[in-house]
Amino acid sequence: MNWKSFNEDSLKNVPETSGVYWIRCCNMEIRRLHGIDNEGILVIGESADLRHRLETFYKAANGKTAAHSEGQRYYYFRIAELNRNGIEFRYEETLNRKVREREELKRYELKHRELPPLNRAGGWPGYERKDEIKQMPL
Repeated sequence: MNWKSFNEDSLKNVPETSGVYWIRCCNMEIRRLHGIDNEGILVIGESADLRHRLETFYKAANGKTAAHSEGQRYYYFRIAELNRNGIEFRYEETLNRKVREREELKRYELKHRELPPLNRAGGWPGYERKDEIKQMPL
């Protein structure tokens, strides 16, 4: 999976299929609770239509009305002003998008002790059941 510049031209090449996507700050480390995220991951997400989902992030991140809460937070918190190198994305086509997203969120959480900064939806990996919160392994 190669990282692609986040622009209208690159979005045209994204398939309209099911999958998981990652969005990151270019050339920017992000300090986390446990260490530093050298990749600068901002969000890990899933969608039944990757192109549409990434397009809505792009619109929301640029201040346009679009239904993508992570893109709206990117714009609201002025992340573009903090990182002048821009953002990139990559994706993985899969029919098991929800399972893959959860696996990737768990992997990130185990490494950094928290989710990527803009993630909120998709569930919290610490929740295996709604009535029970498990502690992550040390």
